[in-house]
Amino acid sequence: MAKEVKKEVKKEVNYLAQERMWKDHVENETEAAKKWLYNWGFLTTPFEELIKNEKKKEIVKIILPEHLQVRPVTPLETYIKKTTLNTLFSRHGSLY
Repeated sequence: MAKEVKKEVKKEVNYLAQERMWKDHVENETEAAKKWLYNWGFLTTPFEELIKNEKKKEIVKIILPEHLQVRPVTPLETYIKKTTLNTLFSRHGSLY
């Protein structure tokens, strides 16, 4: 049997191309950092500083006709009565 000779495949490394890719990558990151400040820099501004120039809007209350006004809320206690087991047994005698 013939012995198989293993050939090591050596990849050729292009150092110039790798260097160029790295420089492009660094350049893109630097450019993105500058653009981020322009586009998203307002996120670093405190909230109080952002709203200091805004005028407070006055709330105008509109008086509605009586048929359109919301009725006052009825408390739940008027609809739901709280009872105990003793009152249930005394009214109905036994549950069984």
